[in-house]
Amino acid sequence: MKKLLLLALTGALIVPALPGAAQTPTPTPTPTATATADPGLPVPGATATPTATPTATATPDLSQATATPTLTYAGRGLTRSLGISLAGNPLAFGVTTSRTANAATADCDGVACATGAAAVEPFGETATATSPGNPGPNEVEAFNLGADTDPQFEQLLTASVGSASAQTSDQPSSAGVANGSTIDITLTQTVINQLPPELTDGLNEGLAQIGDALSPIAEGDPTGIVGGVTDTLEGLIGDLGSGPLMRIQIGESASSSEFADASVEARAQAAGAIITVLPTPDSTPLLPEGLAVIEVTPSIASASADGTNRATAAAEASVARITLLPGVLDGIPDLDPGALEDLPLGDIIDMLPPEVVGLLPAPILDVLGAGGDPSAEPTTTESETEGEAGPLDPILGGFMQADEDSGGFVIDLSTGSDQVCILEGTPLETCVLVGGTSENFTDDGLGVGVLAAGVDVSALRADGVAQLELAVGRSEAGVAAAFVTPAPPTTP
Repeated sequence: MKKLLLLALTGALIVPALPGAAQTPTPTPTPTATATADPGLPVPGATATPTATPTATATPDLSQATATPTLTYAGRGLTRSLGISLAGNPLAFGVTTSRTANAATADCDGVACATGAAAVEPFGETATATSPGNPGPNEVEAFNLGADTDPQFEQLLTASVGSASAQTSDQPSSAGVANGSTIDITLTQTVINQLPPELTDGLNEGLAQIGDALSPIAEGDPTGIVGGVTDTLEGLIGDLGSGPLMRIQIGESASSSEFADASVEARAQAAGAIITVLPTPDSTPLLPEGLAVIEVTPSIASASADGTNRATAAAEASVARITLLPGVLDGIPDLDPGALEDLPLGDIIDMLPPEVVGLLPAPILDVLGAGGDPSAEPTTTESETEGEAGPLDPILGGFMQADEDSGGFVIDLSTGSDQVCILEGTPLETCVLVGGTSENFTDDGLGVGVLAAGVDVSALRADGVAQLELAVGRSEAGVAAAFVTPAPPTTP
């Protein structure tokens, strides 16, 4: 049976400088997240580090100075829904920024600035807005990445890229929005030419082994998912560029910042993603089908400051769910999909052909004693009493569960989880690592930067090195506020 989406596609650590005010140095935290420092063109998988505190360029007008303190403030929000590094080529999608301040800064020549880009340059376009001067709303239209786009990327991937917008006001307030996109990674000859021989030399053989393992089950799978996967594999073996190896769908991302009710606030929400490994021809955005589906939730960061009380921050990092081999359990003749919840996981695995067991993650194979060898007979976990959990089932179930909705296996990953790799030893080996959140306060506590990191996904791996890296769902928010009493002008 087909699985309804668990996650809806909805859609920095930065403490902004206070215009005209002396800045307390921002300490560098030890982040718990894995993400990239630059929301523009990142290299996924780098350890998160704070973006440098901007240098203030605006100075208060002291000619009318009085003893009355003046509130200076700045707020900033940023998102990057998806960073891609493919054979060393960096790309970014779903990038937005929003900035507000009481005066112009080095980063914004007004009191509010915003940007939105569903795909950034060199092949995308960014909507910009500034107050005063060009408040918008300003938009860039959706487009398809194809032959009329930058030749550097047209043969690396294809994409349907959403629209984007930016809007500001003199309040001040700012908002950037980037709508969703769908990106297909295909093994065109251009891509293959940039991959190492250790990976490309065994591609056809490795894909054929996966197809051979699944073919006996495809005939008995009423959902047609396994048959769609084997058909896709057969096509790729004849022509590696005949279809996408991976499809990535991201939703809407948005950031905003505003000054209201004597406080400055910033918020950012980077879209989640649905990543389908080897999508079938019947795969759709609402019903993704493939060899595996990785669902990533959105990340959210927000911060607020008023110059008097300690600044506040909140963050929610992305989590992930991997659905592996959907439809496989529906194709086992002696297995009733409606009874999966009542069967120990070890008993379910015992019903699978050894070749299919060999496609399960290494931790499962280690527990079963199969050691990753598809020809090895797994150690049985069947209980003496039917339906009663065997001694290995708590270990197996703590890592992976059989899923009635998808007819496959699910693995849930949250902050603090170890990296999980699926389809190890095959050309489609894919590893997933969940990030976390971190906060960074100024010494006086009146400013804060917060990071909600996303999920790193790596694929096309050879000798432990990934040629395709994805960084999904990074959100950052930062605010600072302080009351400053201008010194009187010096009398000549």
